[in-house]
Amino acid sequence: MIKQSARESGLNKLLEMFPAVGITLYFALFFLAARVYPGGSQANLRSTGFSWLHNYWCELMNYEAMNGQPNPGAVYAIIAMILAGSAIGVFFYRLPLYLKTAIAHARVIRVSAAITGLSGVMLFGDYHNPALLCFSIATFVTLVIALDILIGNGRRLFFAVGLLSLILTQANNVMYYLRLGIEHLPWFQKIAIATVLIWVAVMNIYFVTYKTSETTEL
Repeated sequence: MIKQSARESGLNKLLEMFPAVGITLYFALFFLAARVYPGGSQANLRSTGFSWLHNYWCELMNYEAMNGQPNPGAVYAIIAMILAGSAIGVFFYRLPLYLKTAIAHARVIRVSAAITGLSGVMLFGDYHNPALLCFSIATFVTLVIALDILIGNGRRLFFAVGLLSLILTQANNVMYYLRLGIEHLPWFQKIAIATVLIWVAVMNIYFVTYKTSETTEL
C-alpha cells in the first residue's frame, strides 16, 4: 500500500508538472520543425531554411513551405502548438489551487484559461485567424487576472516577469492587427512567445514544488 501510495503521489506530481513538461517539449519540437523547414519567408520567398528574423512561428505548421516545397516539419510544429496551448490553459486554470484567489477571479481565470488553451490548440489549419483573435483576447484577460492574483499574494518577481509578458504580447498584437513594423514582427513574436512560456514553466515548477495554499478566499 505504501509503495502504491508513493507511486500515485509521483504520478500526481508528474501530471501537475504537465505545463512545464509540455513547454519543454514545445521548444524541442519547435527547433526540430525549424531545422527541417525547406525555406521561404515574407522577406524572400526563395530563401533556404528557417529564418529566425523573417519567418513566423505559424509558418512551420503549414504543410507547404513559402518557397513551394513540402514541409516535413509541419507535424512537429502542430504537435508543439497543441502542447503549448494546452500547457498555458492547464497552468492558469490551476493557478487558484496554488495561491489565495477571490472566488470571482478564480471563476474568470478558469474560463479564460480554458478558452486560451482551446483556441491555442486550434491555431493551425483553416481556423487560424479566428482562433488567433480568440486566443489574443482570452490571453489578455488571463494574464491580467493572473497578475492581480500574483501581486495580491506578494509574488513580486513573478508579477514583474508577467507584466513584461503582458506588454510583449500586447505589443505583438498591435503590430499584427495594425500592421505596424510588420517586417520586425517575426523575431519580436518569438521573444514574446518565449518570455510567456518560460515564465509559465518556471512558475509551474515553483508552485508544484512549494505549494503555499489550496484555498480560495470568499
